[in-house]
Amino acid sequence: MITTDKGVIYVALGKDSFDEAAISAQSVKTHNPNLHITLFTDIQSTNPHIDQILVQSEEELKNITPYFKEVGRIDSSKLFFLGKTPYKKTLYLDTDTYVRKNIEELFDYLYVHDLLLTRASKCDWDKKLLIQEEDPNILNAGVICFGDSPAVKEFFKDCLSEYMVAFSRGAHEVTDQHILNNVLRSPKYVAYRRSIMVFCILPTAIYNATGRILTKLKREERFDDVKIIHSPYAGQLIPEIGEEALLELPWYTQWIKESVEQLKE
Repeated sequence: MITTDKGVIYVALGKDSFDEAAISAQSVKTHNPNLHITLFTDIQSTNPHIDQILVQSEEELKNITPYFKEVGRIDSSKLFFLGKTPYKKTLYLDTDTYVRKNIEELFDYLYVHDLLLTRASKCDWDKKLLIQEEDPNILNAGVICFGDSPAVKEFFKDCLSEYMVAFSRGAHEVTDQHILNNVLRSPKYVAYRRSIMVFCILPTAIYNATGRILTKLKREERFDDVKIIHSPYAGQLIPEIGEEALLELPWYTQWIKESVEQLKE
């Protein structure tokens, strides 16, 4: 395994997830050509935009896949790999992200912070309404930048442990994002955050612009500031048609395959 000072990691289990990660990695390299990229996967393949592909053994996969694949929560698989990063400074990206600018300043923030996160947006899912660009009570788990301090390593270990316990108790609806928020709110990490593990909240509109806020950002003439888009099919649409195509979709349809296919026609 190659180790360097800083880099980007993805977790992609299954071909669809691998292909999505490859598109995201290409967007990273377009604007950050010197950033090293590592992919944890179960697919035997190569990609010109990914520097290191770490294929997991059958034995490793057998031990972890029951915790997410059977309930359709493949994105929660990240909890098994965050602690395995080969970098001293790491940016984890969900596979459905698309990087549109240079983002290397994130690694500079790690000189004074241990963990960088963004907030989730607040929505009324029944009424399909965006209520708040940043929900003060919920952190998003799709973009995570972190150093290699003992406290961060302990944090990811605790997240994985809590996820496995919750799953074993039948709480299969629990996601990686639930777990990350729960652990950070625990008395142990409330105390850690005062001195041992310093974390920073990044602006969501710049570093984790989900589909729920993209049209709002365009309307308010803030879209040009976006560095990382986090929306299903963003990577497929933007190279083919351009960013305007993604912005034409109402936020609540951006992850619906049929809506995206119609836009391509």
